Amino acid sequence: MKFRATVRDDVGVLHLQQAVTTFQKASRYKDCFLRLTPNNLYLSVDSSVFQDSSRLWSEIHVDKVFESFHLESRHQNNEILLAVTLEYLVRALKSALASDDVVMKLVKREGEPCLSFAISSMMSGTVIRKVTQDVPVTVCLASQIEEVQPPILPTPKVNVYLSDLRTLQHVVDRMKSICPDVQISCNGQGEMQLEVTTTMVTVKTAFKDLENARLRDQSQSSQAIPPQEFVSALIDIKHLLSFICGALLSPDGNHLLSITDNSVLLFQLDEAMTMTCLIPRKSEI
Repeated sequence: MKFRATVRDDVGVLHLQQAVTTFQKASRYKDCFLRLTPNNLYLSVDSSVFQDSSRLWSEIHVDKVFESFHLESRHQNNEILLAVTLEYLVRALKSALASDDVVMKLVKREGEPCLSFAISSMMSGTVIRKVTQDVPVTVCLASQIEEVQPPILPTPKVNVYLSDLRTLQHVVDRMKSICPDVQISCNGQGEMQLEVTTTMVTVKTAFKDLENARLRDQSQSSQAIPPQEFVSALIDIKHLLSFICGALLSPDGNHLLSITDNSVLLFQLDEAMTMTCLIPRKSEI
């Protein structure tokens, strides 16, 4: 089992650091799985930690981050699965910002596996400062790789791009203090409504002039649901707020919300990574 990769440049380091930091903020959990494949790196949370069937994962594109990438394993698809503490991984990547060369390797230190970051920075003249950051990892069994595969995504009934995450965060945070669940309603005319209800009060906020993303099967979907008709889903508000807080760390990307028959999907989309959150829907208000 071997892994060695050289990060493309300081922009590649920034992409990698932002992807991991965004995932850490959105997941709210200490540990995660890091799955290494020939084309992508995947971050995911053990699904057993969720009290419902929520899922969160990130996909980091190798060709956008790494200059060289060498991976060898006995897995049939040449993959390696590591368990890692996010705090240590973020700390190592932060120390690599503004460096001139970063090499990642899977090594052993005193018999224990580590993801090692060899960081080189040019100081004054010809002086090069070299720092090594070792992140302890657990190498998981090949049989566990299938257990952390992202699920097949359901077909959306409506898609909207979220344009003002800071305002949305403020609204959702206020609503969270009123009710643990929020009903999201969207239509094909760029409108979105958030509503929380208790026995004492109902609070609703409306967003207009949002951009609708094209559905996978535009012809069938447009016939089934008129553009002005709202599609609604009741979800756990804390999952929505966690995703927004994480996505705010990568404000340059696109943020997409999709409502399906049995879930709400949230996407953070940018050049180097895609973060996906699947939140199951509850019984309607």
